[in-house]
Amino acid sequence: MSTKHTIAGMITRADGDAAEAKSPAGPWKFIASTAKVDCYSDIVEQGWRLDRYNANPVILLQHSSWSLPIGKATSAKVEALADGAPGLVVEFMLDPDDEEAMKVGRKLAGGFLNAVSVGFRSHKQTPRATLPETDPRYSGRGYILADNELLELSVVTIPANPDAVAQRAAPDLLSALEARVRALEDAVTISPSPAPSAKHRDPIADLFGLE
Repeated sequence: MSTKHTIAGMITRADGDAAEAKSPAGPWKFIASTAKVDCYSDIVEQGWRLDRYNANPVILLQHSSWSLPIGKATSAKVEALADGAPGLVVEFMLDPDDEEAMKVGRKLAGGFLNAVSVGFRSHKQTPRATLPETDPRYSGRGYILADNELLELSVVTIPANPDAVAQRAAPDLLSALEARVRALEDAVTISPSPAPSAKHRDPIADLFGLE
């Protein structure tokens, strides 16, 4: 039975062909997913089931499946990227008769929105902690997500991965975002509360001689 990965089921990537769009409607072209480790420590293998999505190629806003789509994909396929690694590349058009879609398109064109996110169902999950420690994919956290079925693609404001921004963004900005995500992930130490000082003692405790 297939299962849905509810946390990392929205893996986000984006690419910079967005800047070449001639109108808010598009066409827009994004790298929707790669096998790079995301901020949930998951690795999404790029073997995608696309038949279901190609039959209903919706483009959503913020994964809002209860709202009407803002566009439709014209192409979704796995292809070799610039670094030679495979990635899911999606091209889409936004609905020119939908004002909400055109608002999104204008923000994409202006660089105010730069990211997309895929909603998918993973049919196989392998904890990275079960891999041999010599495997470069080994980690104490996260999963290897394989045999993935694409359900929808969304334009989003905040991606789950710092790489999920258009390539037109400056490299130093991408580095800053990545560093910020790492800092948030590593911020797990909680300082203990200091013992109350005498001037903050409970007056009721003082009255009855309680410690």
